[in-house]
Amino acid sequence: MIAEKSVFPITQKDEFTGDNVLHYAVLSKKPNFIIKVKSMFENEINTKNEQGNTPFHFACLLGNLDLVQALIIGKYQSKLSNTTSAVRGDGVASSSSALPVQSVLMSNKNSRVKSNVEMCAVNKAGLMPIHLAIARSHFFIVHYLLSYESILTMLLNNTFELYRCFKLAISSKAF
Repeated sequence: MIAEKSVFPITQKDEFTGDNVLHYAVLSKKPNFIIKVKSMFENEINTKNEQGNTPFHFACLLGNLDLVQALIIGKYQSKLSNTTSAVRGDGVASSSSALPVQSVLMSNKNSRVKSNVEMCAVNKAGLMPIHLAIARSHFFIVHYLLSYESILTMLLNNTFELYRCFKLAISSKAF
C-alpha cells in the first residue's frame, strides 16, 4: 500500500505551537527564504503563535539583524560585522570586506520605509519585539528599530513603554 502524500498549504499553522512557516524560517535563520515567502504571502508576516509572538518577535529575540531586515524591508545586508583580519587555513591573513555594523546602522534612513510588519505588536506576556531585543541585550537591534518612526513615536508618546524599555535595559546582563 502506497501512502498518499499530504500537501499542506504554506499558510498553515502548527497545531500545537501556532507557528507558521515564517516563524520556522526565522528560527532556522533563513533570511532568503523569509524574503521569498514574504513577497508571496504578505499577509502571513504578522501571524501570531499561541504565545502571541510574530516572526518579528522571534527575529528580535534572536538578535539577528539579517532576519529583522528581511522581515521589515524584504532585503538584508549580509555579513554585518566589524571588519577584522582572519588567518585562513593556509596561514595567510585575509581581511574581511564586510561593512562595519556601526556604519550600516548609522546610515540607516528607515523612518520613511513602508512595511507591513507590526513592529509594536504585543504578545501574551505584554512584550513588544523591542522589549525582547532589550531583554536579551541585542542593542544593535534596538538601535536599528529606533530608526523607525513608528517605534520611536510609540515610545515617546507612551511613558510607561519608555520606562519598561529602560527597566529592561538596566536589568539586562550587559548593562
